[in-house]
Amino acid sequence: MAAAVAIVLLMAGGGVFFAYKSEKIGGRTVPVVAQMRGDGEAHLTADVVTKRLKDQGFTAVTKTQEFSKESQGDFLRYEGVEEGTRVDTSTPITVVESLGPGVPKGTVGKSEADAITAVKDMGVPLSRAEVVVSSKTDVKPGDVAMTAPADGTALAKDDADRGIVLGVAAKGNGVGVDLVGEDKDTVRKALEADGFTVTMKPRFSSQQYVGKMVTSEPQPGVVSNSNNVTVYYGVDASDTQELFTDTSVYEEYGGVMKFPDSMLAGKYCKADNSDCFTLEIVQPSSREYLQEYLTASNSTIPDDSRIATNLNMLEVAPGLQEQPAAPGKTSSSGNRLIDGSSGAFELYPYGSISSAYCNGQYRLMNGGMGATCTASGWKDPDGSSSSSSWGEDRVTYRMNSYYLYYPVGTDLDVVEQTGLFDDDALNQAKSEEPVDTTRPFIVMRDPNLYDASEIKYKDAPASEYTDHADPFAPTLLNKNGKLAKGKTAFKPAPSNSSVYYLDESSLAVDWTANAKPIDSENTSVSNDSNDSSNSSDSEDKDTGNKGTSDSSRQSSAVHPTRSSTHKTIRPWKEVRQELIDGNFTQAEGKYYQKSGACVTVDAKGAVTTSQGRTVQMHYTTNNEDADMPYYNLLQDESTVCNKEAALANGLTLKDIEGYRLRRKIPAS
Repeated sequence: MAAAVAIVLLMAGGGVFFAYKSEKIGGRTVPVVAQMRGDGEAHLTADVVTKRLKDQGFTAVTKTQEFSKESQGDFLRYEGVEEGTRVDTSTPITVVESLGPGVPKGTVGKSEADAITAVKDMGVPLSRAEVVVSSKTDVKPGDVAMTAPADGTALAKDDADRGIVLGVAAKGNGVGVDLVGEDKDTVRKALEADGFTVTMKPRFSSQQYVGKMVTSEPQPGVVSNSNNVTVYYGVDASDTQELFTDTSVYEEYGGVMKFPDSMLAGKYCKADNSDCFTLEIVQPSSREYLQEYLTASNSTIPDDSRIATNLNMLEVAPGLQEQPAAPGKTSSSGNRLIDGSSGAFELYPYGSISSAYCNGQYRLMNGGMGATCTASGWKDPDGSSSSSSWGEDRVTYRMNSYYLYYPVGTDLDVVEQTGLFDDDALNQAKSEEPVDTTRPFIVMRDPNLYDASEIKYKDAPASEYTDHADPFAPTLLNKNGKLAKGKTAFKPAPSNSSVYYLDESSLAVDWTANAKPIDSENTSVSNDSNDSSNSSDSEDKDTGNKGTSDSSRQSSAVHPTRSSTHKTIRPWKEVRQELIDGNFTQAEGKYYQKSGACVTVDAKGAVTTSQGRTVQMHYTTNNEDADMPYYNLLQDESTVCNKEAALANGLTLKDIEGYRLRRKIPAS
């Protein structure tokens, strides 16, 4: 009997042992990472580990994420348990997943040393740049005021070569980078308290910047020797009519219409960035009597040397010289979209209001044809012909540039109710993703959507005023604010895919441009053998500028880190003469834009894009002030090709704006 009991107990003990051994009881073993990897696999994802744990019966598995040098989604480690140990299935286990390289939340505000510790193991380049901060900021000099990428954000693949940049707060004469996005009145008071003379200018902006600082001149975060600051603050549709009203003239009648200016300037792009154009301020040439004015980089109106006005100058109401009435101040101009309550308005080149073509040759008509269309083109009257015919059989009207501007807060329904848009275009737009109304956008008329974008004069429809009216000419509305007789409705209607949004990133200063590498082993700034401080004395002598310290140069975001192939700086007079002679060796090289596109500048000044388009640089000798910035561009190998660089003539302002060079690519 005793022997039988012993056998039973032995069998029971063996069952318990085998149950424990097979992990039927007594908890489970936390999977070993190496055993979960497949043959030859370098990466193990956190999702795979999480699934394995749950499949093994663990019931308290959670996942958390952090930035690291490992690829996004990779498994980093367990928290709460050790791999290979046996624990109860109810034990809390945290699987840590990699977000890829990035800046951990809370890095801004840390000391530089602590911030370096937080990001030095991300496996990407690490650098620093000093940025000017205002006296109102809580960030102390030497602490991190901003980062690229932003605090708590992953590093984009396109920025992998640049890596992580720490913006270290520095006191200096300039607009504090911390003021961007602050209330405009708060900004003004802060700058005035710091001793600046402040000018406030409105700019149509996204919803997040309405009433707040968008940018400034000088740019935020950059050391400046000027005590004069222009602050650009955001406005919306509720400000449209006021912004376009000039009461310095005819105040008793409510003033006159103001011309578009810097309030609209900027880059506008499709939602997918497949196409962009720029509204830019242009300085008039010697033959023009105007002050600076706004143009669109894709305007289609040809130049006409007979007219002392740039025909691509944008207007919101017809009547360049007649000083049209201010918005909403005349009953006879209801045909202007800006007179309505929507907050939207039209933009069109001056030369598109009254124009015609003779065998393809453009002519501004100014109150009548005033010329004869011949087989060879327009011919001005000379009194030698008694014929009543002026060649109308050869004359055509063409569809020229035409834009509709929608500030944030525009009442889209009110615009639609005018009948301005083609019915089919409206139906198409309503079937697509709606526009993002938190951003200003432009609808641009697209000739490709029409059966015909040119019509013979004799076939043109009658309007309320003439028998053969231009059906494409602005404006399209009548005095009752509805689509006018004889006018061709607008295409496309606004949808997310058809409009061009204001790209506010194009307004931001690239404060990372002058970043210097950090040695993550000893957390010191690496010495760059090509540092500009070694040549500051000679540069100051050549340019006539006052000497500046190396720390001051570091805190300026104008000049980028130089490549190892930078050129020796020679006396300005020698460089200047070479430029006049067409020798651009000092600027020769390959550059890339923020968008990632490349341009190449050869020794003769030819600028070639990655798409094969070529434009020619020419040196201009307007004045010494114009010369100096271009010299700085050469001697410092600055990657910002801006308007002040005065490359003029062969390379127009719109081209300069288009080729905003950002960093020299070292020769391979």
